[in-house]
Amino acid sequence: MYVASKALQSVGAISTAIVRVPVFHGLTAAGKWSNQPAAETFIFGSTRGILLFDTTGYKSVRLIVNKQGNAAKTGATLEVKYKSGAYSTVVGDYSQIGTSPVTVAIDAANTMLNSGWISLATAAKGASMLIAIIGKGGDGILDPKFGAIDIDFK
Repeated sequence: MYVASKALQSVGAISTAIVRVPVFHGLTAAGKWSNQPAAETFIFGSTRGILLFDTTGYKSVRLIVNKQGNAAKTGATLEVKYKSGAYSTVVGDYSQIGTSPVTVAIDAANTMLNSGWISLATAAKGASMLIAIIGKGGDGILDPKFGAIDIDFK
């Protein structure tokens, strides 16, 4: 499922178009990642969150996470990664989307997490890219909970 909304932010004569790509929105209940594993894994252990997005014209990306209730293991993270070409359900086929990792630590509860704007890696720019949220660093026991998870491009 692909849904994106555009917000136009203006400051004086300067304006920047930002596109928000919702990955998960737990509007009626927080999404619980049962037993988040230590190894890199697609969010919620599922490939349902892989999105197709055209990054042409965008220069930066950030990850915004409304972190709910249960914290993950200390050091656990979520990261935005991408893959060009054919669809793949293999986590190892996905690469770092930014010039540095677009990641947030999820070992907190009831807070908003923001990776900050990171420049897109050159190879991640242009054409349709597969975009995925990948987690790592869990302990196979703790069940982190999430409200909204969004990726912003500008």
